[in-house]
Amino acid sequence: LGIPAHQILAADLHPFIQAEHLIAPSFSGHLGWVEPWALEFLRQQFLPLVSPKSPSYERIYITRRNAHHRRLLNEPAVLELLEPLGFRTVELESLALTEQISLFAQAKIILAPHGGGLTNTIFCAPETVVIEFVAPSYIRHYYWAISHHLGLHHYFVTGVTSTCPPIHQLMYPSPLVEDIWLDLAALKNALKQINLI
Repeated sequence: LGIPAHQILAADLHPFIQAEHLIAPSFSGHLGWVEPWALEFLRQQFLPLVSPKSPSYERIYITRRNAHHRRLLNEPAVLELLEPLGFRTVELESLALTEQISLFAQAKIILAPHGGGLTNTIFCAPETVVIEFVAPSYIRHYYWAISHHLGLHHYFVTGVTSTCPPIHQLMYPSPLVEDIWLDLAALKNALKQINLI
């Protein structure tokens, strides 16, 4: 955006600032409800940065295996189902921002557990299919709202509910950090809805 790195201050490192001119970001609307003009602004600013040398796959699965929470606990079984269908597993944290933008801009089908990486759906082409895996007690509308504004096809696949609530509560005191165990039958059903199997 043309702002030199030395002029960008992280608020958690610099909680008290005195300045003649201060540009501070704020939410462009209500929390979790992105405004169409904000989406368009981001697309105009960042899509031109896409490099033809960046990796591109039509079908991607975004892993959270290196995350601290909201991991897919039965990921090996899920990958066993997805890989024969041509899905490539991607660790977004290993890619530069421009590579992430390019990846999402060129993908036709994206599967991922709920997480910040799905913010890149801002850069998807219309008609892209997004299947988001969510824990039963932590279903958020953020990426559905982006999909709605951009003409994407968004689906939720909800993980299995715990059979032992007291132990579950000890493991996950906040629904925000809850890992996901995906029912393979539910995943297959979602893949049938988009005519992949």
